[in-house]
Amino acid sequence: MPDTVLPSVPTESQSEVTAEGLLVRPRVLSGSTYRTETPLGTAFVTVNYREAAAGCEPFEVFLNIGKAGSDIAALAEAIGRLCSLCLRLPGPTPARNRVAAIVDQLSGIGGERSSGFGPNRVRSLPDAVARVLQNAAELPADASVVTDRPSRDSGDA
Repeated sequence: MPDTVLPSVPTESQSEVTAEGLLVRPRVLSGSTYRTETPLGTAFVTVNYREAAAGCEPFEVFLNIGKAGSDIAALAEAIGRLCSLCLRLPGPTPARNRVAAIVDQLSGIGGERSSGFGPNRVRSLPDAVARVLQNAAELPADASVVTDRPSRDSGDA
């Protein structure tokens, strides 16, 4: 018997995708901009939301730090674009869960400097972004952000 391919039932997210396979960006989005201190200076993280079947959910992220054209500004833009890409991929995983996964990956990344002390210590720009996203998605403080995780590039396991 030949393999039969069953037609898929388009979901809401599948019917609203671009030619690149991303969720279509609405013409107007609302969001919040968070000012946060990092070891590299003050960063501004903007999280925009879209209305979805499950309510208001994070849809895109923008980061601004340093002078335009600087290496730091370029890295910040890359982090924002990758977060946005993750949030715009269609699929069954709710945006809040995607944000939790992003927070889990970015939190605790350390650099050569840190700012703040104790639970307010920020280890790097990615760590600061994780804290902002955790706040923006209203994730529990103890859910994903790990404050004493060894650096991923160290030999510690």
